Amino acid sequence: KTATTDDCGVIPNEVTVGASNEAAEDTGNNTDDATIDVRCPDVEIDKTVDDALVEPNQTVTYTIDVSVTNGPVTNAVVTDDLPVGQTYVVGSGSPSEPTVSVDGRTLTWTFASLTSGDPSVTITYDVMIDADASGDPQENEAEVCVDEDTPCDADVALVTPEFPDIEI
Repeated sequence: KTATTDDCGVIPNEVTVGASNEAAEDTGNNTDDATIDVRCPDVEIDKTVDDALVEPNQTVTYTIDVSVTNGPVTNAVVTDDLPVGQTYVVGSGSPSEPTVSVDGRTLTWTFASLTSGDPSVTITYDVMIDADASGDPQENEAEVCVDEDTPCDADVALVTPEFPDIEI
């Protein structure tokens, strides 16, 4: 049977062997037990921004912390969807540059494995607030998914463009 999240934890396992031998005087059953610990990893993501009130043409830095418990996990994929009004600053990604979608709106980082840790990996990158960005709040969501049978996790960071008062 393949373990699922319903099987998480310690599972007892007992085996009994019966024997009968008419020539031997000692016959009977032998029993032994053991336990197995079904490891169920979990992932969490936390996204923050260094400045929530921004101006057009301002550069802001996003930080994404991915935490793993009961790891390791494999094929961790972090995707970050930039809202209209933000442009990724090429070369600013750490610990590596993301793959950027053709339209420039989705950033993707892939990790072959992540070990347990709080955080297991920290990603940072910069965006430029576009000169023509609207004054509406901009939600920037990141998500992490892994191969293991655990739900993906997402978090949002919010910035609000403020336009300087111009007097004549």
